[in-house]
Amino acid sequence: MEELPHLLISKLRELATIFRSFDVIHWVEWLKEDVKLIEDGDLEGIHHLLSEYGGMGSITDVFITPKAGYKIAEDDISQVNNQISSMLSEIYSNAIDIKRDQSML
Repeated sequence: MEELPHLLISKLRELATIFRSFDVIHWVEWLKEDVKLIEDGDLEGIHHLLSEYGGMGSITDVFITPKAGYKIAEDDISQVNNQISSMLSEIYSNAIDIKRDQSML
């Protein structure tokens, strides 16, 4: 497996850890499935991951705030959500690159 898939897996695990810390369990399970498939060299992991983006209720709709029921200090809301947004952008970009050049898996 080439470097980009390893980087993607690392980012997916990091995001899953953040989500787990705020009990965003639904997305933790999705990300774990993506990691497993990508580690196995299965392109379905990339398709599964990309299907999580866009539309109502997508992974990009996650916003950690007390109003949404998450336990987070008011002072941490911007930093945490900016980190998640940045990671989601990087993950999406990496997944698109792998999809374009499937030989990376």
